[in-house]
Amino acid sequence: MNSSVSKNYDLIASIFDHDMALNMRYDDIGFYVDRINGKVSVLEVGCGTGRISIPVSRVCDHLVGIDISLPMLFELKRKLESAAEKTSNIQLIAMNACSIALQKKFDYIFFGFSSINYLTQPAQVANFLLSLKPLLKDGGCVLLDAFVPKVANGSTDAWMEDYIRVIPGGGKLKRLKSITAEGEISFVRRRYERYSVDGNLEQVINTESRIRPYSPEDLCRFLQEAGFELQGTWWNYEVRAREGADFFSVEARLE
Repeated sequence: MNSSVSKNYDLIASIFDHDMALNMRYDDIGFYVDRINGKVSVLEVGCGTGRISIPVSRVCDHLVGIDISLPMLFELKRKLESAAEKTSNIQLIAMNACSIALQKKFDYIFFGFSSINYLTQPAQVANFLLSLKPLLKDGGCVLLDAFVPKVANGSTDAWMEDYIRVIPGGGKLKRLKSITAEGEISFVRRRYERYSVDGNLEQVINTESRIRPYSPEDLCRFLQEAGFELQGTWWNYEVRAREGADFFSVEARLE
């Protein structure tokens, strides 16, 4: 991943749990817990503040979580040190998903929350998947998920209000977003405005990122070309019909 990804998450680490972590409308956590239950060694690529890591760690023996953003990892570390989230089987490492350097082998590796879309070139995805193969035990599996690309209705480069949310301790968080098409890539700008209980603007954060939507067929092809055997597919983290689905997940085993 490039430096802009790290910079963006560095900036929003302190508000992530009130921002993107609340945007998921489906039970992706329950899905990951079900897929990983009973595994011995698990690697989560892009663990962030632990929204998925902590529940998953309770059903596996050992979880390694890597993330490119140190502030995000600090937020997760703070949670792990609290009484409510105390656990000792999670190891956190600051590391770029595009240059994973680990000696340990894993039963299961997952890259969730549509993070694969930050790899904006197919060659990056291919290299990423190839880099996972030496990290997997015989018969080990990889799980990817991504949002299902939808046909846009007209230009979306104007600023749109995403939400206004009340945050713990009082005050509100407002987010605006604009998306501009750059060929196959989407240029996403977000503006965060944090307001005090009295309604005063206290903080403004601006982020810019580029993502590339990949179709379910793309993800399956990338895995097969990298030498993986497809094991299962899901829509919105369930076994259901594709029609109208917002998210696609695919599990593949090392051949």
